[in-house]
Amino acid sequence: MKNEQFREHADRALSALTWTEEMQKSVLRSLEKREGKPMKKLSVGFVIALALMLATTAAALATGGFGILQYMMRHAPEKAENQAYVDTILTVGQTYECDAFTLSVNEAAFDGMRLTAAMELHPKAGADPVFVLPGVRATVNGEAAEVSWLGGSYDDAGFWAPDLSRMVAYDACGGAEIALEQPADGPVEWEIVYEIYQPALPIVFTEEDEPGIGEEEWTDAQYALHEQQFADAYRDGKIMLDQYADPWWYLACLPQQDGIDGGEKEAKDVWQNAVDLGVFRRVDQAVFRFETRPAPVHTVENRPLLTLPEGEKVTLEKMDVSVDAVFLRLRISREDGAPVAEDDGSWRWSFAVLAEDAETKWYGGNCRLEEDGSMLYETHVSLSRPTDRVYIVPCREEDGMLMGCPATREVCRRQEAVTEEEKNMTAMVDLE
Repeated sequence: MKNEQFREHADRALSALTWTEEMQKSVLRSLEKREGKPMKKLSVGFVIALALMLATTAAALATGGFGILQYMMRHAPEKAENQAYVDTILTVGQTYECDAFTLSVNEAAFDGMRLTAAMELHPKAGADPVFVLPGVRATVNGEAAEVSWLGGSYDDAGFWAPDLSRMVAYDACGGAEIALEQPADGPVEWEIVYEIYQPALPIVFTEEDEPGIGEEEWTDAQYALHEQQFADAYRDGKIMLDQYADPWWYLACLPQQDGIDGGEKEAKDVWQNAVDLGVFRRVDQAVFRFETRPAPVHTVENRPLLTLPEGEKVTLEKMDVSVDAVFLRLRISREDGAPVAEDDGSWRWSFAVLAEDAETKWYGGNCRLEEDGSMLYETHVSLSRPTDRVYIVPCREEDGMLMGCPATREVCRRQEAVTEEEKNMTAMVDLE
């Protein structure tokens, strides 16, 4: 996986997490330092798994019905107080069992844009481990919908059951978070599928993994040696995993029968290649099917919003507002077409989102400089209750977007614009 793909994957997987400033600075600093380094899959491969663990490391709750509200209490407790969101919860009550584990989907909640499923995973002691690779399909009004797996306890990178990782472990009770690319205007038929792969060769582990956060960067030669050990393991009739039991480096370093570099492929393709080589066997599927009811979503698109003090125009490219969340995408540009900033790290503006008759909780924002010189800014906030009016507050971040956005956090903490500049530039958007 190349750096840009890793950045996008990390953005999706971490979008629902509450970051501390130090977490945000460390992860983003590490990603910036990775630019130009060869990567077969995840460079600091454990970052996503580690951050997901931070969202779900509370002591496992008693089973017998782990549900959406218990899952939300771990990392989005405000949703438990939002009755409109609570009303979207439905019982799924489906269980899959095999020799290695039992997996159940207990409940699901869908707000028109994002599906959250409360799940339980119970590996069986002494069982031979299998690798479980999640996937999802959604159908709206008979048409296939585009979906993305945002993260959760058992993310789309897959997991071993029983767990083989020597570094982290998954909770028995957790969940999955999945988003539609476009809000649904009708019932959604969901199909969550877990492909189950059985290793056909003995498993060994690396002695040293690629550098993590704060560690000295590897040279190209060190990366080449790292890749070579996985290729050698295959030639020796073994499967090699890193200390987190991540199979991606190994799968990408296998001989690719179509000649395409394994590091450039999607997960399903490298797994199919491994099956074709006889390294793994696809032994079963766990399939969960259910339907969610329609939920109202207000969408606003392509609306001129405001002008920043330096003259940049801010356009509301797209905003989706559900009963419990606001997803916002802004486009910042100059009339002369010149770049609005030298790079992502030098951009000095973030945007807080407030709401009429509702409290908001900011889950972070991200920006990226586009090829045309404009800046694309995206953010996600939760709502304590449905709203008919949204306020967008530009916040000047003196140290840039990558330093935790203290000005934006302060506006969200107070639930109002703080400085005169913020008050004067606040834009109001009425929802139709």
